[in-house]
Amino acid sequence: MAQRALDLPPHVEARKQTLVEEVLTLCKKHGFSHPKDLATSPDTSHIPLFDLQLLADLMSKLEYIVKHRELPPEEEPRELVDDREYTLEIPERHMVHEVFEKNGRFLCAFRSFRRNTDAPGNYKVFRDSGEKIMPLCKKVFESFLCACGKDTIVAWQQGDERAFVLQYIDRETPAHLQGEKDKLLIDGGKLLAVKDEDGDYPLNKRGEFIGIPGGYKNVDTVLQVGEKYFFAAQEKGESRTHVYDEQGNKVDETGGMEWIKQLAWYKGRLIMFAVNVVTGILEMDGTPVAGTEERGNLQGMSVIDDQLFFVTRRINPSENDHYLGCLEKEIPQIQVPFSSDRGVIAKTGGDVYVTDGNTVTVFYEDGEIMEGMDTLSPLHFDDDTSVHISRDVLRNKDIILVCDEQERFALRQGKKAGILPTWSAKKIHALGQIDDHRFFVIGEENGKVVKRVFDLHKL
Repeated sequence: MAQRALDLPPHVEARKQTLVEEVLTLCKKHGFSHPKDLATSPDTSHIPLFDLQLLADLMSKLEYIVKHRELPPEEEPRELVDDREYTLEIPERHMVHEVFEKNGRFLCAFRSFRRNTDAPGNYKVFRDSGEKIMPLCKKVFESFLCACGKDTIVAWQQGDERAFVLQYIDRETPAHLQGEKDKLLIDGGKLLAVKDEDGDYPLNKRGEFIGIPGGYKNVDTVLQVGEKYFFAAQEKGESRTHVYDEQGNKVDETGGMEWIKQLAWYKGRLIMFAVNVVTGILEMDGTPVAGTEERGNLQGMSVIDDQLFFVTRRINPSENDHYLGCLEKEIPQIQVPFSSDRGVIAKTGGDVYVTDGNTVTVFYEDGEIMEGMDTLSPLHFDDDTSVHISRDVLRNKDIILVCDEQERFALRQGKKAGILPTWSAKKIHALGQIDDHRFFVIGEENGKVVKRVFDLHKL
């Protein structure tokens, strides 16, 4: 761990040094040369509680930096979220295919009602301002919206060759990403790798190729840890998948895996979710992460606040369901929505949620559970207000429910009829927080895609 701490991004290293100085100054203030001396001292009664709490906070931040190689979340500068409202007309004889939101701005892809999906012009992409994005290819088979770092991208799939053409929205597409690409690796809306006739190339957040210059036979996944990158790939001429760092050095100590679906940074080290005859959560030497050996048929994993969460699938004559588990704490064994291709385990506020891309189950910090009432992950505000997107089956619409603690309890019990909806739409595609009292939604309303902004102080 000490070695990793010596190799931090410059701005993180600077903050680490400041924290170290603050810790040592605080210790010397009370007659100790090091926090270890304070921890082993038989008498700390003369130290004010405020200073003890401050020391614990400083040490917690230092530990986070060493383990994660990045600033604690509360110290990361937040990107400003656009707080304007937008209205975008849905083109005649088209339907919404995809909405891609980033910091409150969005792109929308529309698909025509034509039966022949190969027909050129079937897909149209517009900015929220109404500006049409003109495709870089003559025949469009399909469009995909994604991001690479701060850049938003339209990936056009051509009608004949089925090759992809990348188009950066707010700047010129980098030269090495121009031209036809045979395949793209997009995960969670992020462009992670591209493939051309020479090979597969993993990308960093700046859109630069990482790894060896000639590319790889196949790239499975890419993970960013602070300013460093790791990826799982097969080298050309090889049949097994390994883990590499951004310079192309092999990181794992195994004979290779059939497939590595995920990489994660867990308690200061890399782990992988891999298939090698059976599926497992493994260390870099190929051994199971302690505690995961007898967890059943593993489907996915996620590291949240240095806790390892995973979804298992039980298959027997009477059961074929998914369940959430965690190494660090007990999770009530209830069925959760999950799929191997679109399943997500993530955090919302201080709570954990699981989704298959259609419905969401939320596991609250206080032990309560909200099963399948949300269609998007909810928002939480400091005054204990939460915002939920739910489906009104009778009206066939998505609705916004702004809940206090009592209403949230009713919603957990499935009693949403008594909660007055704030807004409704044919379908709500995105929900996001602007600041400590405002949020936005993007949805379909009366033949339009609209972004609406709501202020909790005015509801």
